[in-house]
Amino acid sequence: MKKLIIALTTLAVCLCSVLAGCSCSSDQSLAFSDNWKQQTGIGYSETAEYTVKLDKAFSLGKLSYTKDATLNDDLVFFDYQGTYSVTTTLFASTDIEPSEVGNSDLLGKVEKVIYQHAELHLTSSFRYGDMTDVTQYDDYIITNSYFADCQNSLMPIYDSSESVVTYLTYSNGRIATPRLETLSVSKYTSSGYSFDTTTTSLSSGESDVSKKSYSYTPRTLIDNTVLLFALRNTSINDNSSVTMPVTSISYAGEKKTLKITNYMTYSLENYAITVNETEKTGTIPLKCYAFSVNETSSGRSQIACIQNGKSEDMGLEISALVRYVEPLITYNNNAFMLQGALVYELTSISFG
Repeated sequence: MKKLIIALTTLAVCLCSVLAGCSCSSDQSLAFSDNWKQQTGIGYSETAEYTVKLDKAFSLGKLSYTKDATLNDDLVFFDYQGTYSVTTTLFASTDIEPSEVGNSDLLGKVEKVIYQHAELHLTSSFRYGDMTDVTQYDDYIITNSYFADCQNSLMPIYDSSESVVTYLTYSNGRIATPRLETLSVSKYTSSGYSFDTTTTSLSSGESDVSKKSYSYTPRTLIDNTVLLFALRNTSINDNSSVTMPVTSISYAGEKKTLKITNYMTYSLENYAITVNETEKTGTIPLKCYAFSVNETSSGRSQIACIQNGKSEDMGLEISALVRYVEPLITYNNNAFMLQGALVYELTSISFG
């Protein structure tokens, strides 16, 4: 069952910037640059705020995300509106208590640790069947991630997440909106990593517990929770693509391969945001990466649009994530049906 975000969903990271256009082998260390910050000092922090809205007919370049005609308003009405915020801070590893990262031995193998706290809050609205009024739910996904700095391949150390998400399902002509609560912890060590996840149906109270462990080589994969951050710290040659391994609770921690393509460049004109508490309006040049899991067959890419070079009139020099597009997919007897796309738009950012 597909989460509403990957990333924070939140799901691609370019970690092969030195091999742009090539595939990463499973044992190759990933490579990044410090594009995200204007200084390298311990204690640097930034907070970015986004609006999140469902667009049932979104398009960018050749990619389009139009709602499936079967999901007409006579059958079902649905909408999602909300906010996304993410705070990212650089710490000395000695400032992190071992208990905060599940006593992972990786904490002692690096000098710097990045901590990222992200929250997605959505009002999910539905009307179907005999309902005369729209029913609304307060959904959320909250993640806390500890990982190494760019010089250490953004190596994951410890992640925890909690979520309550309402899904739209359509099977045999019947609509349903099950709500699921998910609690997950992923811990990485020098010899392996584990994913412990508990998913509970809020209607029946039934829970499913999953505990998975895997062997791996550190610095050769990334956790999905920091995927969008990783994309900010790489570059892919024009008309090129890379592949790379990512872990995610959506697949019980099993490593999956993402294909990431340098999709297009364009500029947002007269774009209004708040930068360090000062309102700005101007032009932001963007580079957009399209990415998806190679093994899936839905055929729908996510898109991350990142500040492309300096935007001096806007006071931005930090490769900010400005727009993120996530397709929303429901399933009809094992077939994929598109609901549209969740579109994240940057509204404010502070850093220093």
